[in-house]
Amino acid sequence: MNTKKKTYLKDYKPFSHIINTVSLTFCLSPNSTRVKSLICFSPRPNCYSENIFLHGEDLTLISFLVDGKKTHPHLSENGLTCKVPNSQFTIECEVEISPRDNTALEGLYMSNDMYC
Repeated sequence: MNTKKKTYLKDYKPFSHIINTVSLTFCLSPNSTRVKSLICFSPRPNCYSENIFLHGEDLTLISFLVDGKKTHPHLSENGLTCKVPNSQFTIECEVEISPRDNTALEGLYMSNDMYC
């Protein structure tokens, strides 16, 4: 039984920040894949929020930096929230995930021993 909350188009609102660049590095392993991300953001005009929320489920946070400084975001089962500057900034994050255990088939998962 799917217990996920439905999301409707009418409920969407613009993301509080503009994503300028994204760099992802994967160190693949069926049970413990490491993903390093480097994302450069800018505040969205007329939509600024001092916090940013990044979605992510069933992952282990290894490290999280904002503009090169170690930060301790608030973690929830759906992702993380942290304070960010009202100017361009970069988030560097490393997480560990298990593609083999990902049965939701969202994000990186395995099907017949193939990464999808």
